[in-house]
Amino acid sequence: MALCGWAGYDYGRSAGRVEVAQHLEKSAAAQAAAYRQAMALYVAETARANRAEQSLLEASRRFAAEKNNLRRRVADVSTVYSPDGTAVVALPRCVFTGGWVQLYNAAIGLPDLPAAAVASKSGSPAGTSQTAGARLRDSGVSQADVLAHMTDYGARCRAMEKQLTELIGLHNQTEAKK
Repeated sequence: MALCGWAGYDYGRSAGRVEVAQHLEKSAAAQAAAYRQAMALYVAETARANRAEQSLLEASRRFAAEKNNLRRRVADVSTVYSPDGTAVVALPRCVFTGGWVQLYNAAIGLPDLPAAAVASKSGSPAGTSQTAGARLRDSGVSQADVLAHMTDYGARCRAMEKQLTELIGLHNQTEAKK
């Protein structure tokens, strides 16, 4: 009887070991498949992100080159002009008031300068309060200054637009895969 018990025990133990081995093998295969799938997704997403980054870098270089080209041309269009189409004369001075500069800055989201800074820029002694008259004084900003700022600001806006477009594209591609 003990021999039968031992044989049953040995059979059960062997069958259990086979089941455990089969389970471990299936589990390892499932883990390997999940790993391969995750790795393929990782590689694809990394490649997609790298392409987006490359596109942004190329756009950034292009915007910088265009900005530099525009900056070099600012002096040509802000110092002389030809009123009758033939003779070139000095460009009349354009006056931008302190109030104009404040509104311009507000329109592009820059913080308002303290009255003392605007007053000192417009010729009033620093530290004096800005009156209605001070807002109407010459700010010292020239046409060339405005053009130079716009070349920088335009390049910045175009770069942000490109970044946003790339991010939206990446997001939409990710959502489409879900």
